Amino acid sequence: MENCRSNFSCASHFCIRIMSIKKNFIIIGITIIMYIINQFLKDKIPVEEIKWFLSCYFNDTIGSITFVAYCNLIFGFYDKKMIKLWHIELVTFFAGLFWEYVVPIFRKNTVSDVWDIVAYMSGGFLYWIIVKKNCKIGKSTLIRMNSESKIL
Repeated sequence: MENCRSNFSCASHFCIRIMSIKKNFIIIGITIIMYIINQFLKDKIPVEEIKWFLSCYFNDTIGSITFVAYCNLIFGFYDKKMIKLWHIELVTFFAGLFWEYVVPIFRKNTVSDVWDIVAYMSGGFLYWIIVKKNCKIGKSTLIRMNSESKIL
């Protein structure tokens, strides 16, 4: 925080960082709960198309949401974040290539599927939508947050 030029910029930086950490933990928690629910329900779904999606691609989609949120928690230690869509999609694309084409070299019980990469990137896109929707903080909101927390 030595680089802050005013109390307002220091306080707003702090508030945004805390909100980002909290938001990513919430996203990770929700996706883990969704995974657990899917594990119990996917075989009980009577509609074959939905059952197929839940069995084949749902976990990949929410898994990449979890992965990007986790990456942002780690990046937060270095005061960085990944919120640009092209950054998120690039990371999920290369992670998908690794998971689908490198990991099977070492784990013989896995199968490569290009549609899994699409599911990973879809999850990255959903993460971006979630974060983008909640990222809009105006100056008045930050001033109110700062006065409430007595940072200024």
